[in-house]
Amino acid sequence: MCRGISRHSALVALILFPILLFASTKREITVKSASTQKKVILLNAEVGRVHFQLSCLSSDSSCRIPRPGRYFAVEAKTDEAPYQDCYNINLYDRSDDGEQGPLIGTYCLLGDEATSKLIDPKK
Repeated sequence: MCRGISRHSALVALILFPILLFASTKREITVKSASTQKKVILLNAEVGRVHFQLSCLSSDSSCRIPRPGRYFAVEAKTDEAPYQDCYNINLYDRSDDGEQGPLIGTYCLLGDEATSKLIDPKK
């Protein structure tokens, strides 16, 4: 009997690898505009031809209004996720040379089609 990785462990690794790979995937998005409605900040954004909104509560310390422009969006880790009823997205500044800059804020992703573009990389 070979003393390596069991078939069960290999199967678990095979299943988890794409999930872990996506966890570090960032998507470039364009913030078109931002507005404040009562205590909620809404960002109108797009990825490709898909338009969607990101929202956050203005009382949350991780909620900021970015200027229109290009940013990187990354799904927030569970311990970074202030919103429980949606996908939490960390929005990062994008430098002129295309590198990821500092964190702008954490937002709630609104829209099923946007979820498929930002959360499911196969679609």
